Amino acid sequence: MNASVLSALAALVGAGIGGLTSVLASWLTQRTQVRAEWLAHDRIRRQDLYKGFVEEATECYIDALQHNEPDLAALGNLYAKITRMRIQSSREVAAESDVIGRKIVDTYLAPDNTFIEIREMLADGSIDILGKFGEFVPRGVRIASRATVLKEPRGGPIFGIMRLSHVLA
Repeated sequence: MNASVLSALAALVGAGIGGLTSVLASWLTQRTQVRAEWLAHDRIRRQDLYKGFVEEATECYIDALQHNEPDLAALGNLYAKITRMRIQSSREVAAESDVIGRKIVDTYLAPDNTFIEIREMLADGSIDILGKFGEFVPRGVRIASRATVLKEPRGGPIFGIMRLSHVLA
């Protein structure tokens, strides 16, 4: 073979390999970026779902402590969020949200609580029906914009009901 043909062929093969490498690198970069965006969107979507659930559960629970007649519209919204969690979340999160929903319904069936009883519940921590929920929520979702992780509140069990809604806000 002629040396000039051989060098031309080597240049063409080198250019082809370089071009293929460039295309492959671009494809991998694009794929990685799309995956990262999808994961970020999924985390935000679940964070919004958990925030809405905590707010709805808190409102329903407070209503249940004060009344025997359930707010069916609010309970319907709460169970819609529980159903979404069954689809979008881990089994542990879905199971704990279901436990919270059942506790709220059971609280409606119990006699109304007086202010003194509610104060005692605050003191002993039994008013915090959302405590375990925070333990099951994945860490990536628990971190709020100011990097506050859902753990025991500084104020103790008195603020237990509202701690999740404040952090997820």
